[in-house]
Amino acid sequence: MQTFLYRVGPLALPDVEDAPGATLRSPSFRLFQRRLFSNGQNMDMNCDRLRLIDDICRRLDGVPLAIELAAGRASILGLEHLRVGLEELLLYLGGGFRTAQERQKSLRASLDWSFEMLSDRERAVFRRFCVFGYPFNAEAACLIARDDALNDSAVMDCVCKLVDKSMVEIRFEGTVVTYRVLALARAYGREKLAEAGELDAIVERYALYASGQSTDEDFTQTSRQAPHTAAQPETLRDFWQLAS
Repeated sequence: MQTFLYRVGPLALPDVEDAPGATLRSPSFRLFQRRLFSNGQNMDMNCDRLRLIDDICRRLDGVPLAIELAAGRASILGLEHLRVGLEELLLYLGGGFRTAQERQKSLRASLDWSFEMLSDRERAVFRRFCVFGYPFNAEAACLIARDDALNDSAVMDCVCKLVDKSMVEIRFEGTVVTYRVLALARAYGREKLAEAGELDAIVERYALYASGQSTDEDFTQTSRQAPHTAAQPETLRDFWQLAS
C-alpha cells in the first residue's frame, strides 16, 4: 500500500491592515467560527468579536488544532476570557473531540508526541531555536545551536529534518530563506530548554547575537562555562517578552 504525506501548515491570516471583511474570509477565522457554531454558539459577528477572534487566531499562528481547541473553550468561557487565558498557551488549551486520538486532545499532548519523534540532536537544535521569536536565517541558526558535538553542517542537517517534521517553518522570499518556530512550539521548546539545563547559556548566547557582539570565541566560551549570573524569573519573563 502506497503512503502519502500531506503537510498541514498554519492557516492563512488576514493582513493586519485589512478591513473586517478580510477577517471573515480568512481560513483561520472560518475554522474558528465553524467549530464555535458546532458547539451551539451562533453569536453575531460584530466588530468587537471580529477583533477578538482575529487576535486569538494570530496568537495561535493559524495552527488548525490550536484554533479548534480554542474555539471549543470559547464556546464555554467566552471570547474575552479565552483571549486573556491564552497568555499561558500550553496550559489553557485542551479538551478536543472525544473521538480524536490522544495526541489531538491537547496542545501539550500533540507537542509531546512530535518531540518524542525527534532524535537527540534534533531535540537539542529545536529547543535552542526557541529563543527566536521571529524568522532567522541559517547563519543565526548555526550560531545559536552549534556546540562541540554539532558543527554547522550537523545543525543544518537537523534543520532539514525539523522542517520535514513540521517543527520548524521554512519561508522563501525570492532567494532569501528563513526559518521560524511557531508560538505554540516555541513556548513548549522553551520549557524543554529549561529542563535540559541550557536556558541560561542559550539566553546569554542569544543576547550576544542580538546585540551584535557574538563571535566564535564568545559562543565557545558561553557553551563551555556557566554564565556569569543565574537568570532570575523576572529577567527571563522580560527576555521572553522581548524575544517573542
